[in-house]
Amino acid sequence: MTNFANERTRASGRETETSCAKEQSYPHTQSTMGASLSSLAGSVGGGGNGGNGKKPAEKHVLCPPLFERDLKARSRLSKSSYDYLFAKPALRWLLGDYFESGLNSVLFFAPPLDPRISIKAKLGNGAAFASPPSAGGGAGAKADPNSAAGGYGNMAIRFQPLGAHEPSTFVDVKANPRVAGDVAVRACFFAPDTGLGVFAALPLSPGGGATGRKPELGVRFASPTLSAGSVVQPSTGEVSGLWVAGKLGDLTAGLQLRPNPSQPSAAFARALLDELSSGGSSKPAATSTPFLPTLSSSPSSAARWLRDRASFALAYTPGGDGPEAHTRAGQPTFCAGLEVVEGRALIVSFYQHQLAVRRVFNPFEGSDVVGISNPIDVGLRLVMPLLAEEGGGGGGSSSSSAGHIQLGAAWQPNKNLYCKARLGSDGVAAAVALKSWYQPSFSAAATAEWRFGGAGLRYGVVAQVENFGALRYERPTANMSAAAHGAALTQKHEATAAEQAMARRERALVPGDEAFGARNVEPASQVYL
Repeated sequence: MTNFANERTRASGRETETSCAKEQSYPHTQSTMGASLSSLAGSVGGGGNGGNGKKPAEKHVLCPPLFERDLKARSRLSKSSYDYLFAKPALRWLLGDYFESGLNSVLFFAPPLDPRISIKAKLGNGAAFASPPSAGGGAGAKADPNSAAGGYGNMAIRFQPLGAHEPSTFVDVKANPRVAGDVAVRACFFAPDTGLGVFAALPLSPGGGATGRKPELGVRFASPTLSAGSVVQPSTGEVSGLWVAGKLGDLTAGLQLRPNPSQPSAAFARALLDELSSGGSSKPAATSTPFLPTLSSSPSSAARWLRDRASFALAYTPGGDGPEAHTRAGQPTFCAGLEVVEGRALIVSFYQHQLAVRRVFNPFEGSDVVGISNPIDVGLRLVMPLLAEEGGGGGGSSSSSAGHIQLGAAWQPNKNLYCKARLGSDGVAAAVALKSWYQPSFSAAATAEWRFGGAGLRYGVVAQVENFGALRYERPTANMSAAAHGAALTQKHEATAAEQAMARRERALVPGDEAFGARNVEPASQVYL
């Protein structure tokens, strides 16, 4: 009996182990079956994605490159920083580029095997009518001295030892064949780690040729918040210019000193000493007059001397150092500034570069494209004279006596088309440019301008060929894209019962026994005498 019971107990234990083993293996079988059913359901039902098992197609916005490559302001570190701040270059390009009469051509070429070497050439037979020169000469378009002679042209060969994408250090040779002796060598070196730089310009013709230019040597210090420098003429020991500019938060301020145009050969210190010693009179004082006592005794003379040679500007440029705060060549996307030019003129300027996303109307684009980014530029410049017109002495009337205002706008619908227009007190102009982005790329622009005052209609054509230069892409930020624009400005609200009745052309039903006064709500003060 005992043996039989033991055998039954062992048999029962084996059945229990077998049953446990089956129970342990069952969940694995059940999970495998569940996974198979899930994958089958996914293949049949599409996993909730329309029955095809694919993810919904993503939507995209096209971002074409800016119409012009980054070839502007490559030599800015060899010149005064004052002339490149306050959105001056951006306004000059907006109000001047492509607005040229006659036939004009521009060439930018670099060998693909060594892009450190580049060639820039300009040739034309018409006078540029970009914009009247401003009182300071820095914000207006540059007038070519050879335009009146029936044509102009220049060529520059440039070498950048640090590479094509770092133009801070370079050597170039620039020549103008239409002016005798107008050829010069320029060199610039800048160390970004220390912020120190040195640059020089050396005319190759004796005495500067017909231009009379003298060798110049400049030193500078530059940082993200401060810039200062000076340019001197080693042959005469005179100062050609001084500048200092700084940025604090969203405000940018700058000061620049230049020699008096009526006395280009006078040194700054000598002119100041003579002016202070004379006490503002035309008769020069004795050379034995001490400098410091005279300076303290005639502050008005110092102020007058500074006013005639100094330019200062103040601008508001929000955004800090963020990527959306700057566009090509480091220019701000928004700038509102004031400038006083040598006490002769006040310049009020405004510039804004923005991106707008519009719908795509190209039938050949894919269904995933919902929009395209369009760069838009708007600029305004007002030049107001501060001095009355002076005639006779010094060579005629002052050019600052005639103020003017100009408003310009540019729009790039896609990578191949660029439109711009300008309206001012001198006339109205418009230009349309087309570009082919092959290698090399080719662009052509046609422009027309109507000058007020009987000058008539003038036309111009500009052709440009280039095979180098970085492409710049700009995309609206999340904050810009979140702002409603276009058709999205109109909201859709739920219609009320009265609005639905109006749409059905139904009139409101008023009960016939309702008193007339009950339908008119009178103010409580109506009963007072």
